[in-house]
Amino acid sequence: MLYNVHMLKSINTKTKIVCTIGPSTNKREILECLINNGMNVARINLSHGEINTHKNIISKIKSIRTSLDVPIGIMIDLPGSKLRLKTYQENSLTVANNQTVYLSNKLTTNINNLEIPHKIYQHILIGDHLIIADGLVNLIAEKILPDKVICKSLNSGEISHRKSIYIKDKEIDLDPNIKFQQKWFEFIADMKPDFVAVSMVNTKKDILLLKKELNKLGWNGILISKIETKQSILNLDEILQFSNGVMVARGDMGLHIPIEEVPIVQKNIITKSNKLGIPVITATQMLESMIYSPIPTRAEVTDIANAILDGTDAIMLSGETAIGKFPMEAVKMMSKVANVTEQKINYQGILSQKLNQLENAVDDSIAYNASHSSLQINADVILAFTESGATAMRVSKYRPKSPIIALTNSKEIVNKLTLFWGINAGLSEKLNSVDDFFSLGENIGEKFIVDWKSNLIVLIAGLPIGVSGETNLLRIIKK
Repeated sequence: MLYNVHMLKSINTKTKIVCTIGPSTNKREILECLINNGMNVARINLSHGEINTHKNIISKIKSIRTSLDVPIGIMIDLPGSKLRLKTYQENSLTVANNQTVYLSNKLTTNINNLEIPHKIYQHILIGDHLIIADGLVNLIAEKILPDKVICKSLNSGEISHRKSIYIKDKEIDLDPNIKFQQKWFEFIADMKPDFVAVSMVNTKKDILLLKKELNKLGWNGILISKIETKQSILNLDEILQFSNGVMVARGDMGLHIPIEEVPIVQKNIITKSNKLGIPVITATQMLESMIYSPIPTRAEVTDIANAILDGTDAIMLSGETAIGKFPMEAVKMMSKVANVTEQKINYQGILSQKLNQLENAVDDSIAYNASHSSLQINADVILAFTESGATAMRVSKYRPKSPIIALTNSKEIVNKLTLFWGINAGLSEKLNSVDDFFSLGENIGEKFIVDWKSNLIVLIAGLPIGVSGETNLLRIIKK
């Protein structure tokens, strides 16, 4: 008996692509183009824009994924405790090298005046370096007056409204209410995103506090911790234990630690996340030049490839798709680089290495052997039937060369799986027996575009069928 399988499309890259949605990409037709060119997850950054605008974008994405019948994850990125400035009439301010810039607690009609939060204003001392927009503009405080701080720009650049501002080499304690504002929880409860990313996570307490609030809402999606501060790097192991996933947020990270250390920290985060089997996103400035250029630099392409070879689950576009002039070219380029790089991954080497990390559990052993067997017999696909998504996630952990098709009867799970490496998720009717599952496997080619070569399929599931629990069944069949 062949069950209906929905929301399946042709298999693209194993590495997932996260696109930040903004003014350049918030129209329906552009969102559809992003999806058709490789976007797996749409990120909504709450640090910019109005709540009603964000609601409208999320509603569009939900409508599109229904009409196109494809799984697309929705990620909400909470503002966190990052401090942001305001510009006069929300216009951008272009500064030249050595130009005078004024910082104060309130805006004036002087276009060279920037309003900054009191929390940072009261900590500024003469000689302090103020870093704006992840280092795009650097100021030095030269004179402190009762109503303003007079600064000099150390470089030329453009300062946009609500860009981040940070005092170099100073850690400022912030009121947790800044991080956990009630309006964002109400927004999450209303929008029901698949993923929530939280900024400036420093300890496990930050994660536990957020989980407590989200549990009150009944939200049970994937919680992503952004690793970007010295403290978060020092406390990485405990943060990983309490997170559902992590993001290597290289922008702020490069301000909190020496920039030359960022590549090593990135590799360490990816390695530890891979070992635990939680998704890791590599983010910030991956194709930064494509905000203004239709082609990337060679260094950017190499950066993407190296992140993939290191084991990242996902690669993320920020300003490139949010405000860039060439959002479509950026996502196409990212997809092309991923496709080429994935062909050069040493899958056998990864499996050999992960054999030493194998947990003493039946479900973990089944997932490993599904990956190993598929490589040995050149299986065209690994088919996993999963109630909670856990079966497919375990296989993803072992990075099989064969694509993973995950079938579930939950739309919620289908969209959650969009962030996990190698998984192509689809919606199936509920299966009642092992025979139903085998029948579905034998006919999967009718519902999914597969590049059939060996006509071999590795099937995995848990018995009894239809009950969420451990993975304990592995079978190889011929189409």
